[in-house]
Amino acid sequence: MDSVAEEIARYMRQRGRAADTLEGITHWWLLRQRLYEGRQQVEHAVDYLCRIGVVESRTLPDGSVVYSAATKKNDQAE
Repeated sequence: MDSVAEEIARYMRQRGRAADTLEGITHWWLLRQRLYEGRQQVEHAVDYLCRIGVVESRTLPDGSVVYSAATKKNDQAE
């Protein structure tokens, strides 16, 4: 099965009563799934970079977290 078919099948398995037009499947199902998966990949990458000292985070008063280059370089990160 190709990757698009796999994505559609996964979406339908997760939401048993899902139904939509081709436009809806393209826009709402596939794009949303890809954004979600992309965000997870970015989160894992940023967490890794924080652990090895390349990136540091700080929490803003509203609770959101901002990431930036670490002020101290870590020998492992170079």
